[in-house]
Amino acid sequence: MDPIKTNVRDGLLPLGQKPEGELHSFKKVTDAFHKLLSTVNKLEDNLSELQKKNDALEKTVKELSNTPFKLTPDPKYFTTTTEANDGHK
Repeated sequence: MDPIKTNVRDGLLPLGQKPEGELHSFKKVTDAFHKLLSTVNKLEDNLSELQKKNDALEKTVKELSNTPFKLTPDPKYFTTTTEANDGHK
């Protein structure tokens, strides 16, 4: 990196004079800030979408937990006496 060109000895700038690279660094900070805000907005959108999905899933679980289940034998695993004797259906 080249040293800052000044008319004063020891690299000190005259009062009120700013280094040449300051505007470039300000632009970088501004760009980074805008990118950060963009990312935060995307995260807020994703969070909102996930909260909606979570609410829907909670509603479904609540409905299922209020529904009584009755266990019945599955005919696939139970055979009648005639099927057992024939070996097939």
